[in-house]
Amino acid sequence: MLHPAADARTPGPYSGRELARDLRALGVGRGDVVMVHTSLSALGWTVGGPVALLSALREAVGTPGTLVVPAFTTYLTDPATWVQRPVPPTWWPRVRASLPPFDPDVHPVQPRLGRFPEFVRTLPGARRSPHPLYSLAASGPAGAGRGAR
Repeated sequence: MLHPAADARTPGPYSGRELARDLRALGVGRGDVVMVHTSLSALGWTVGGPVALLSALREAVGTPGTLVVPAFTTYLTDPATWVQRPVPPTWWPRVRASLPPFDPDVHPVQPRLGRFPEFVRTLPGARRSPHPLYSLAASGPAGAGRGAR
């Protein structure tokens, strides 16, 4: 679903150009390395969803800028510690024995982080750091120098 339902109380609609203008007003500039942790729904109804946000961020930082997003995979932890979506204790031994090793090129971003981090992680040329739980994904020239692979 690219666009959520909207009614008269929904903030928006916002365009990518408006988001870029707002980012520049906040001080985001050409060549910046920007850590983006956002909820698309908190931005209001944005025409184009994650594509518009990406376009706005790239317009604000320019070609020399880099976007960084959290790409956490805390679902690869011991199931006994799972608070979100727990499983029965009788399952824990099988889950522990079956968890696949972290692969930064394959494992999706923790779903509760929202759509945008996974969108950035899967962009052509994006790179992801090798931390098995708290990795970051980067799109832009500085990403290669930030421990991403």
